[in-house]
Amino acid sequence: MTTLQPAWVLNRKAYGDNGLLVELFTAESGRCSAVVRGAHRRKQGGSLAALLQPFHPLLITLVGRGELRTLRAAESPRSLIFCAVMPS
Repeated sequence: MTTLQPAWVLNRKAYGDNGLLVELFTAESGRCSAVVRGAHRRKQGGSLAALLQPFHPLLITLVGRGELRTLRAAESPRSLIFCAVMPS
């Protein structure tokens, strides 16, 4: 089962036409590298490349067992914070 885990993007490099190699720091795995396939595609609701900026906190899902994993999903934790509006 894959779960979302908090992570920080440390570095990223281009990989092929649409991919990225991303270095991440996670609480579970420490420093690890991941391949992001189709990071620049916009067919699936937006570009992952915009989220994967250095020093940006994320909630991610990694799959794979080796040193180079695959990033399956990423989202900004700010989208999970709800702000209460105070009536004036």
